[in-house]
Amino acid sequence: MESPQLPQPSPVPAQQPAAHPEILQLLARMRSGASWFFWIAGLSIVNSVIIVGGGDMKFVVGLGITEIIDGLAQNAGSIGKGAGLFMDLCVAGIFTLFGVFAKKGNTACFIIGMVIYALDGLLFLLVQEWMSIGFHVFALFCIFSGFTAQRKLVQMAGSQGQAASA
Repeated sequence: MESPQLPQPSPVPAQQPAAHPEILQLLARMRSGASWFFWIAGLSIVNSVIIVGGGDMKFVVGLGITEIIDGLAQNAGSIGKGAGLFMDLCVAGIFTLFGVFAKKGNTACFIIGMVIYALDGLLFLLVQEWMSIGFHVFALFCIFSGFTAQRKLVQMAGSQGQAASA
């Protein structure tokens, strides 16, 4: 008995059309802006591990909310530290998801992520941590640059779609 033949993939053309340089540049800028969510999440976790481990240094790129969680957890014993670290991981996970979906061009993730990060920056304003505030502003600028690139890509895709249907 002969085994059934699997469908064969269609041959890939030897020459793929080159993407327009502006599109490549916009894609790179969008992905770069989205990548800031990963840095924010990762360095917030590093900060939390340092604090739970008894260290006294931190990265200014971290989240204010995770610092509050860590401060509360420090006074709650080892179970509190573990719970605090778990909550930090959840917050970092949300920022990681913003990064994943923003990198794919999701407008809502860019916007919601920027709003939440801006609100987080206000926490540092309350305690006057100027370096952290300054870094929040810088990171928001970079994320916003990615967002504007994403909007431009959507606009270009829409105008190409309209031109094709005309």
